[in-house]
Amino acid sequence: MPKPFIRLSVPQFRKLLREFPFSRRISVVHLHHSRRPSQAQFRGIASIEALHDFHMREYGLTDIAQHVAIDPDGAIWTGRNWDKPPASVGGHNGNAVSGPFMAVVIGDFEVGQDRFAGAQRDATLQVIAAVQERFDLPPDALHFHAQLAASTCPGSSIDYSEFV
Repeated sequence: MPKPFIRLSVPQFRKLLREFPFSRRISVVHLHHSRRPSQAQFRGIASIEALHDFHMREYGLTDIAQHVAIDPDGAIWTGRNWDKPPASVGGHNGNAVSGPFMAVVIGDFEVGQDRFAGAQRDATLQVIAAVQERFDLPPDALHFHAQLAASTCPGSSIDYSEFV
């Protein structure tokens, strides 16, 4: 696994996912949105590093919460070590043996805010599909943050049943 915060294309992500020597089993995929930065506020590596710092400072984490982040251009940024449980949703993070693969989509996808479309939407769907294929998971093994806690994340403009 490359050190955190490497920018990948979808084919590069698929290759890394295929070759990564997982010791933990991925049983589900969790999807979040960043809310901040919004799509317009995103500044590449600087925004990913700011998310890392925010997660450590505000939540007391030892690393960024997610395994990958998908930016507005559809690039995929590596984050937390894929063999470590994410800091996704309390009580649903799994452990060193099994648990979720967490992705965050950069933007605010509440109704009236950023549009979840184009390259970002396509890359997000491909990331989820690749993880589900790698671990032989059904489509409904995707969980939105809002399904696991009192939240609208990954945004009230994204309909789960349509998305799956």
